Amino acid sequence: MPTYYHRDIIPQQQLRVENRDAFNAFIAKLTNPYTSADELRFLFMRPIPPNIGQIQCTIVRHKSGFNRLWPKYTLHLSDGNAFLLTGKKRGGNATSNYMITVDNDKVKKGTKGYLGKLRSNFLGTEFYIFDDGKNPKNAKSLEDVRS
Repeated sequence: MPTYYHRDIIPQQQLRVENRDAFNAFIAKLTNPYTSADELRFLFMRPIPPNIGQIQCTIVRHKSGFNRLWPKYTLHLSDGNAFLLTGKKRGGNATSNYMITVDNDKVKKGTKGYLGKLRSNFLGTEFYIFDDGKNPKNAKSLEDVRS
């Protein structure tokens, strides 16, 4: 059983009054423009703390101009429309392949905001998420695979 799982917290239940301050602090940290890219990476790569509950988000597809062939998707908070993540389809691949980053403007692999990629199979029925860690087949130990 994962360490973040608690039996008394049901994901669909309403946010309790005693957890509202923790929820607001978490959202403020995600949406603060001065939060460092490393801290945002840490927040996005871990499960949401159980006392926070669910965070409702909206995905917007941008397909105008150069984005027509390789669309760009942005993830926003449903309350207040604050930007969270960007995903951009990468061309030249046999399967759908999306780059995920915390930067809205710089959607490149070498930037600090790069989180990883999402890849689907040929039919689009299975999806795999990869971070920017080392390939497990080439790693000398498990500590080298994830940070």
